[in-house]
Amino acid sequence: MSSVPIDLHQKVREILQHVEDLPAEARIPLTHYNRSSTELWNLLLCIEQAIATEQSIVEVPRPPAAIRSHMGQLHGMILVNLVETFERYLKEVAAACVDHIAPYVLDDRFKEFKIQGSALAAHFGTGTLGRSLCESATWLDCRDVSDRFRHLLAGPFEPGKFHLFAKQPAAELERFETLSVIWQLRHTIVHNVGVITQSDAIKLRLLVRGPVPREKILAPSRDDILYLKRFLDETAETSKPADRQTSRRTVDLSACRRRKPIRRARHCRRDLADLRPGARGRRMCRFRSPLTPSLRGGRGGAVVSSGPRPAFTAGPCRTGRP
Repeated sequence: MSSVPIDLHQKVREILQHVEDLPAEARIPLTHYNRSSTELWNLLLCIEQAIATEQSIVEVPRPPAAIRSHMGQLHGMILVNLVETFERYLKEVAAACVDHIAPYVLDDRFKEFKIQGSALAAHFGTGTLGRSLCESATWLDCRDVSDRFRHLLAGPFEPGKFHLFAKQPAAELERFETLSVIWQLRHTIVHNVGVITQSDAIKLRLLVRGPVPREKILAPSRDDILYLKRFLDETAETSKPADRQTSRRTVDLSACRRRKPIRRARHCRRDLADLRPGARGRRMCRFRSPLTPSLRGGRGGAVVSSGPRPAFTAGPCRTGRP
């Protein structure tokens, strides 16, 4: 009796139905990144423990060379996933910025987001303008990412001075260059299956200013993954100035919309710690808002969720004595 042939075309399409819900941390960009990157590291620890357990109980252990080869491939997969997790974090931060600034601006700050009409129509279901503009673009170039954030967080009709990945001072320049190396490593693994081609070797040699082997296969070690994760974690923390800049800019732009000046007194600093929804106090600007712009949760600000943006209403600025 002949077996019924399997429809491979349909089986491939069924992959799209095998999904899970997003974690609760997905509402906040930074916590979403931390959750995803930690899970990737835990995956590596789980595999290592399983291999060690198997090697201790089987009669014929696997050859060490085979284990090294398999773990090298696993390290490459985790490397790519860590980079993609960081790219998604940049997208989510930018989307939150767009959602909170868009109602208050009329200039061309969104021109850096290139999107075709068909793609924009396809993103109507996302529920927010930020997602429509940011999710369809790639965020794998330091210069492009910095330009987008610079225009996004600029003053009205100004070129902007904020640089997420700056080239000054020297420490920031080094981070800029290291991120460029990471983007190229991702390209090598994703598009060339880890083979360092001649063109990849030339690009990497210019970035690292040193010799790079060509026609070789990348085989990242466990320590390589650990140090990459630590670097990306530290870099994600450097986006907090964008958080504060967004909070200040949203308040400033909303005040321009109401055509009411905002005092620049020392006791009227607009930082995340001073923008608590419904807070009252002396000699401090307190805005009664259902949602104060913040890209991370916890003390000092509300959570910017990835869902529809609630209305932002600002109350009077209390700068004098009661």
